[in-house]
Amino acid sequence: MKHLAHYCFLLVLTIVCIGCFFFVYPFVTLNLDDYCRATWDINNYVLNVKEWYFHHNGRYTNALLTSLPIYEKPMMQFSLITLFVINITALFYFITSLFHVAFNQIDFKFVFLTSILILSSIISFMPDIQSYLYWIAGATVYSFSASLILFISGLLIRAVSFKKTLILALLIILLIGSSELYIIAVSFGLMVKQIAVFLSSKKLSYKVLFLQLIAVISSLAVYLSPGTSNRHGLMKSGGKFLASIYHSVTESLSFSFQIFFSLEGFFLIAIFMALSLILHRENPSRKISLSGILVFSISAIILMTVVFILYYAAGFFVERDGRVGNVITLIVILLLFLNIFTQMRYLICKNIVVNAIPLTYLYLTLALAFVGCIYNSTNYRLIYTEISQNNFLEREKSINKRDLLIRQAVINNDEVLTLSLLKESKLLPDNNYLITEELWLEGCLLEYYNKVYQADFKQIKITK
Repeated sequence: MKHLAHYCFLLVLTIVCIGCFFFVYPFVTLNLDDYCRATWDINNYVLNVKEWYFHHNGRYTNALLTSLPIYEKPMMQFSLITLFVINITALFYFITSLFHVAFNQIDFKFVFLTSILILSSIISFMPDIQSYLYWIAGATVYSFSASLILFISGLLIRAVSFKKTLILALLIILLIGSSELYIIAVSFGLMVKQIAVFLSSKKLSYKVLFLQLIAVISSLAVYLSPGTSNRHGLMKSGGKFLASIYHSVTESLSFSFQIFFSLEGFFLIAIFMALSLILHRENPSRKISLSGILVFSISAIILMTVVFILYYAAGFFVERDGRVGNVITLIVILLLFLNIFTQMRYLICKNIVVNAIPLTYLYLTLALAFVGCIYNSTNYRLIYTEISQNNFLEREKSINKRDLLIRQAVINNDEVLTLSLLKESKLLPDNNYLITEELWLEGCLLEYYNKVYQADFKQIKITK
């Protein structure tokens, strides 16, 4: 009965903290780059993939995904939901792998609880939740690659068998072809794994060497592609090696401090400290422990490699902003949990910290800190405000109204299509107004509306 009550509580927690974001998916529509890809013909799939790789960028996995027919509304919504579910599953697998190494036995309610708390924390801090969850062009790059890096990390934490080596090879190929942000981080992670294997067995692992070779070949396939060369040609400020190293350090520190030295950051640290102490009290631990300094050093290098790639490619890094801010937020929060978890374990194993705080106080601290984090989260306030004010339903009405106006313009044989912005929704913004700033967007919108409505519009105007 006690276990049933625990799982009922976890179910309610999941619905409140995670389930609310699934409510938005029925109202998701195309946005920005989606309009360009929505007109692609599936019969030209191979040609579209080739065009992407040779002219747009070298992300071959992204080319394979983005060329699929996933832009019709039902399929797009299903694809976004699937990517989010994969994200959740990947985090759950990573936490399970971590606990397999740390504890003799695993109570899966703690895996479930830890996964929910971490995912809720990531969502709370993300600067642009729309581009991560509700934008198909963004989700196929950033959400999908985040899932892959979690699966890879979970597999590397455990012993690498022949079967797992093949799975890892496939995941590494997909990851590097999805986002070049993790190229150095993956190679560094494999190097750490090789060192760990050597220290324990006094010999190199040929499986890890094979994976390193796969990572190098995949990286070359991305960086040496004609599409990547074209993309670098558009970003003249990139390619500065020494400046990128410098900024990888300063921007990593600055970004982390922005999270930690805030009210939400205080709650986040309290959550992870209380959770770590609870986990070590409630689960029988193995004798092995890692130095907190070692884990911190590895974590810092991983974060800096990602920021280095960003700065080297683009020549700038906007802190806590947009799609890139989402990725860095996810990495920082995961590394923060990993550091607090291992640091608490190390201090307890060395009898530096006596784990004598009553469990009741630990659970109370965890609950209060989590409520404080969620309550102060812009994203959680936003989702519940939008739901309570029926903003999504109002937006759907404005979409239907727009559809009628477009059909009337087709009947009138109008050459200029005049559209008004959709009902305002901060979670689902209508970015069509950007056609005045981004000339490519007007071309994509024209091609999309002409194809869908079998029209011959020559120009689009957006009014507020």
